[in-house]
Amino acid sequence: MTQVQNITQLPTSKKGSHLSYKEMCKIEAWRKDGHSNREIARRLNRAPQTINNAVNSGSVSQVRHPKSNSKTYRYIHHIYFADVHFQRYEENQAKCGRKPKWLDCEEFINWADKKILDDKWSPDACVGYAKRQELFPENEIPSTNEYSYAAEP
Repeated sequence: MTQVQNITQLPTSKKGSHLSYKEMCKIEAWRKDGHSNREIARRLNRAPQTINNAVNSGSVSQVRHPKSNSKTYRYIHHIYFADVHFQRYEENQAKCGRKPKWLDCEEFINWADKKILDDKWSPDACVGYAKRQELFPENEIPSTNEYSYAAEP
């Protein structure tokens, strides 16, 4: 018996990687040509769900109001745009990740700025002094590489 296809070697997938702008543009072109999400996934060597998520993320609802026999009908259809998808992708990337702690401790930052600029303290001395004297709640004092718990500089 002759084996026609070798299924032991599957094509390498791009698991864990994000769609590039170039791939988004290909999705847009193939969608306009009428290709299904599964066909696009096969061409890009991606999971069909990845293409489905991309199409949902980059689709824009458009409303048409055709008139026929003095009646107006309302049709909503969704069109995928690579530019819209890429813009939403960049917005989501900007929002992800942990926010810096100094955004939550403005009072300590203002106090430390004054000490550093006026009294020539180091950031480590400010953190150490603030912790030792309990000037601010513990969760509002950002950490530094080393603490200087020496007496006031």
